[in-house]
Amino acid sequence: MANDFKVKLVAIAKDEAAYLPEWIFHHLHFGFDAIDIYVNNTSDNTEELAAALKNLEYVNFLDGSQFFDGSSETPQRDAYIAAYDGARNSEYTHLIYLDIDEFWTPFDFKTTVHECLSEINADVISFEWFIHMNEKDSFSFSFQEQVKGRKGFLVKSLVKTNKQLRALNPHNVNIKNADYRLADGSVFEFKIGQSHRVNPSEKLKPFFITHRMYRSEMEYVSLLLSGRGAKLGSGSIYKDNRNGYYRNAQINESFLVGKTTLIDYRSKYDSFLSKYQLADILAKARLFVEQRYYKSLASLESAPRAELDTINKVFKNVSLDSVNRAITVYKNNLKKMRSLTSNHNKGHKVKLVAIAKDEAAYIPEWVHHHLFVGFDEIEIFINRTSDNSEQVLNAINKQYPNVTWDYADWIDSCPVEAHKHIQFITYANAKYQCQKEGGYSHIFFLDIDEFLILDELTSSIHDLIKRFPADTPIAFEWLNDCTPTAEAFSKIPPTLTGNLSPLVKTLLPVNIAIKEFRHHLPLFTDQVNTMLVDESLFKPQKKVKQALDSSVNSLKSSFIYHRAHRSQYEYISLLYRGRPGDTFAYKSNRRGYPQLTSKSSSVLLNEKVYTEYQASFEEFVDAMAIGKLSKVAEHFVSERYKASIDNLNKHLLQDYPLMVRLFSGVFDDKVMGAFKSYRAELIKADPKNVDLLINLSNDAQKQDIDEAIEIILLAKKVRPKGPLINKKLEQLLQIKQQSTNK
Repeated sequence: MANDFKVKLVAIAKDEAAYLPEWIFHHLHFGFDAIDIYVNNTSDNTEELAAALKNLEYVNFLDGSQFFDGSSETPQRDAYIAAYDGARNSEYTHLIYLDIDEFWTPFDFKTTVHECLSEINADVISFEWFIHMNEKDSFSFSFQEQVKGRKGFLVKSLVKTNKQLRALNPHNVNIKNADYRLADGSVFEFKIGQSHRVNPSEKLKPFFITHRMYRSEMEYVSLLLSGRGAKLGSGSIYKDNRNGYYRNAQINESFLVGKTTLIDYRSKYDSFLSKYQLADILAKARLFVEQRYYKSLASLESAPRAELDTINKVFKNVSLDSVNRAITVYKNNLKKMRSLTSNHNKGHKVKLVAIAKDEAAYIPEWVHHHLFVGFDEIEIFINRTSDNSEQVLNAINKQYPNVTWDYADWIDSCPVEAHKHIQFITYANAKYQCQKEGGYSHIFFLDIDEFLILDELTSSIHDLIKRFPADTPIAFEWLNDCTPTAEAFSKIPPTLTGNLSPLVKTLLPVNIAIKEFRHHLPLFTDQVNTMLVDESLFKPQKKVKQALDSSVNSLKSSFIYHRAHRSQYEYISLLYRGRPGDTFAYKSNRRGYPQLTSKSSSVLLNEKVYTEYQASFEEFVDAMAIGKLSKVAEHFVSERYKASIDNLNKHLLQDYPLMVRLFSGVFDDKVMGAFKSYRAELIKADPKNVDLLINLSNDAQKQDIDEAIEIILLAKKVRPKGPLINKKLEQLLQIKQQSTNK
């Protein structure tokens, strides 16, 4: 029954006093039982508003500064998780997170949230965005008789409070085996990493979120200056997650609010304002918004160079004359600055070379990254490729002629023994061609999953080369990525986390003589002093000559961020790419999905430069118009993920120990299910074999602690007093408890 539900709404507010009264009234009107508002870094009169509403039961203004003091990388998520933890085992049955420009809306503008829950029985209900797009008048009401806009592709989700969260983002939650529904009661089917996205071409459902992300042009420009908060954005002074003001041509949807219903709604809102004496408070709050608009104009004229791409993006389609005049002044100032530095001579010409197999989904980001850090030319050789790499590379080359590509498949016409050495043959030929053409000072060989990070992105490859004696090979250590909660196809984040490796990749002077190419450090013809980034000498391990001795192996100011794993979804897909010259279907040189430990490293990229980096990438992609090509490339990765899953059972039968190693640390439900089923068959065939049970429990521990406990309990039934079994059981239970407490 509806009366059995109690729904809490949680929001984060910064300088929102001009909009909070209507937003609070709206959600109380539609039956929300409580509202918690975390206020942070506020400069307007929100505190005065909170005092006026102090007697409004179940509406709480809370101090959110603990989450937004700059110490957290994800303050919004931290606040949301704290709110959810606080609501668990409380009187509230459901929780939803909304921003102050988001209004939970029933299509009939009458049904309450309790009635909605009576209609839709689910653990999680995801409501799709309807983006409001008839907002020309400043400080207008959110709802008119006809509200125009378009469907968005994001959702906001209402979740039961009796669940155990595995992860959370501002749009949805991750709960094991949860029943996810959309607002028409249909099952919400989504791909891994896409739980916050829907198809915007479908019609509005009975309930949705009206998103007032634009408001009037004046308010839109004013809100841009509110920024995105500490650690939440990329460091821009503007709200850089906006892509410009809407155009009328974008409007393709609307919904009606009955005239009588609207009159009643606004009458009750007027009574709400009168009851709590909010008229003067609202007037003061609106004045704050107007003053921030004029500050935005002033900031435009004197904005730093790093803001150029952000300004081009977020102010697009704004027609206000005062704004466009300010942008013109800003760009004229930039031209003057560029004229002072246009004669800068780099002094080197550096070429980057890569070999790519089915990497179309990742090539654009990788190419942009290395152009951004200053490589003069990039050449990519594709081989044994089935995806649309050729089309993607042609699109890039059309806009960036210094990025070229060719096939390396001609090597497969050589004797079979040469096939497994395709990488070294390609490298040797590329270096020879550079020497033959002349003009190059250095050449660097990287894979498409390797990103050169130079001084938190503040330096270029030319800056770095100047620090070393001429003709010096420079070795960069690997930081192997570890981002188990990353979404599929996510880009380089502002903070890089991973595990340091002793392996390197080496920047080579073009004319240096090489006796034999190797993956990480060539064997040089003559005695050569290879240097590390800190200008110390490369000291090899005794047994592995391409790896650094522990005495010199440390995370330095510049390194290779090795995205060998990416998200778990992509890792499963990438495993099924195999290795050159290896007949085994999976990539047999992987050791499972890594874990972060106390020895793991975290590197925060420079915020200002990262802002420029993100905006530059968006401009890079827009210039090539490769949106459709990228979707095709991502679909290829997704299909390979399915093939990887579909072939698990066959390869578990063929080589179970190797498959355990490859999929260690992978918590994908389909992977864990396949392994669990296979182990169950082994146990069924020999249920009294204690050694087998112990070994299988050890294997299961690498993926599913619950399965590991189940198996060791079977061993305990066979041998109740076995000391090894009981010790193992105790260890597993401790691990599970520690995991639960995290």
